[in-house]
Amino acid sequence: MPRSRARWSATPAERKLVTHGEHQRLRDLRLYFQHVTEKEFCAVIENLLDREVRAFISGLDTTQDVSAEIFYLKSSN
Repeated sequence: MPRSRARWSATPAERKLVTHGEHQRLRDLRLYFQHVTEKEFCAVIENLLDREVRAFISGLDTTQDVSAEIFYLKSSN
């Protein structure tokens, strides 16, 4: 199961949202971005590992500025 995690992953604009207490707005924006770029993210993993992605999960903690991407792969039978 490939996964990626990052600290200090927020862009300057996202950090500005946090300083204004807009944590939910930031979560909504990130979730939307991950949704519209899911195919591109999965394609990178599939090309690197020569395996098909079964599911993709993305999450973040806005107060700690930590994010994670998890890719579940189909069986390699």
